[in-house]
Amino acid sequence: MRIRAKIVVVAAVVVTAIFGLPSPASAAVLSYIYGPVAGPPGATIDIEGQCEGASSGNASLVFPVRSDALHPPISSMSFTPNESGHFTVTISNDIVTTNQFPGEDPIDLEVLVTCGDKSERQPFASTNRSTDAAPRVITALGAGPCGFGFGPADQDNSIPCPAHVKATTSVGGINDTNFYALDWKGGATVAVGDINGDDELDIVAGTGPGTRSAFAAFNPLGILFTSNSGVYGNFTGGVNVAAGDVNGDGFDDIITGAGPGGGPHVIVFTGNAQGLPSEVGGFYAYDPNFHGGVTVAAADIDGNGTDEIITGAGPGGGPHVRVFNANGTPFGGDGFYAYHPNFHGGVNVAAGDFGGDSKAEIITGAGPGGGPHVRVFQGNGSGVGDGFYAYGAAFGGGVAVAVGQADGAGANDIVTGPQIGGDPHIRVFLDSAGNFDHGGFYAYTRVPSGTRVAVAP
Repeated sequence: MRIRAKIVVVAAVVVTAIFGLPSPASAAVLSYIYGPVAGPPGATIDIEGQCEGASSGNASLVFPVRSDALHPPISSMSFTPNESGHFTVTISNDIVTTNQFPGEDPIDLEVLVTCGDKSERQPFASTNRSTDAAPRVITALGAGPCGFGFGPADQDNSIPCPAHVKATTSVGGINDTNFYALDWKGGATVAVGDINGDDELDIVAGTGPGTRSAFAAFNPLGILFTSNSGVYGNFTGGVNVAAGDVNGDGFDDIITGAGPGGGPHVIVFTGNAQGLPSEVGGFYAYDPNFHGGVTVAAADIDGNGTDEIITGAGPGGGPHVRVFNANGTPFGGDGFYAYHPNFHGGVNVAAGDFGGDSKAEIITGAGPGGGPHVRVFQGNGSGVGDGFYAYGAAFGGGVAVAVGQADGAGANDIVTGPQIGGDPHIRVFLDSAGNFDHGGFYAYTRVPSGTRVAVAP
């Protein structure tokens, strides 16, 4: 990924969320915008939209449906569209944090709008940490359960997480990036880059398990500008994503890797000025018969100005890290093992320059089943120190890793999130030795889904 002189982010307090496909005349058609997307108790939320084909509607601030425990709406207001279907309505964040979720910040809520037979939800964060600062740390809920649903206790009724994408500052201040990546379930993976070459931050999301393989790219306000469904056909094991200029044309490309259950298939989609990436090739990073999937990253390993593709074997494989050129030619040999070769939980990968020589180092995080061990390697596989544990050494859910300027101060940081089975605890480390300047923050209401992370360059 290119390190740019600047990132331009358009500040706004309104997020656009357009829903619904063309429907029969008897069905309502709903679209709306709302803002802000985060605010403290007492904050008001302004909603404006179209409610066509229905004589009335309702807007509410509600808890997400994540368990058998049902909560009444926090606030609710009905509205009547005018003759053209236009409506405006204001609701308020009347949650009382001390009584409902002591010590929790943020508390993830939803703006629910109903219109005739249509209803749509978008996220709202109840928080005292809202900010106008540009997005730096981008997160997505992971593949673990978000709660438990209705049904017999002896059945698996776990509720998968939505593909909830959010951005914060390095200390957890929530800004205008807070949206659902389409209607995906099973969480999401995330990456950042500049896909269309306009010097603005683009957020790339990949599907989690349970949703047909796809990726989508959004601007920081959550407005979709491109998507690709069926990247790996009807495969539903998830899609890992990365972004970087791997063909040297000045546009960041989207790199995908199949998730667990799929072959180690890497595909490159080239960026362009139209923001409509097209597939330009792919390769198998490991034996095609291996079905643990493959994690991906992109960075300039040799300092020549073009990014290479870094891969890590998915669960079931040894922690084998490899580097490739965009056409799938191995770069610098057969790679290396980030942890003991007998560990079969897979390995997460990221990359960025920590030595100041314009050559990226490779950062690894142990996959599920291993301790949350983060290590740093030079491009040739030489270790830089012994690494560090991002969380308690006994945590076995794996650790997601990302590299970028989390605080925007000009130097790269390592950002981590528990991959699965842990609260969404984000930590920012200042160097390869694991030094940090604060204890981290929780990106979401504490649910054991795990978290995926990306960082603005």
